[in-house]
Amino acid sequence: MIDTDKYEGHTPAPWMKDGNNICDTYGNVVLRYHYTVTTANHTLIADTPLLLAEVKRLQKYERFFQHMDDIHHTHGLLEECWETEVLKVIGEEE
Repeated sequence: MIDTDKYEGHTPAPWMKDGNNICDTYGNVVLRYHYTVTTANHTLIADTPLLLAEVKRLQKYERFFQHMDDIHHTHGLLEECWETEVLKVIGEEE
């Protein structure tokens, strides 16, 4: 699993391609290239914050299913606990 904590504080999305640069929404250069980059690589780098957000979203689901598997193996799975457990694991506990 990727440790996403090491990316805390990165420049938030969206990032955009601008010539040989990747810029934030205010035009600040996030990354400057001193060589030619393929369009696919340029696009991939510009989408990095979006990809990170998707990894974090999917990790919540992975934690949820691991947690539910643990409950099932320890106590037997009770349907009435699903909603509470889902909210707990994805960080939206009431």
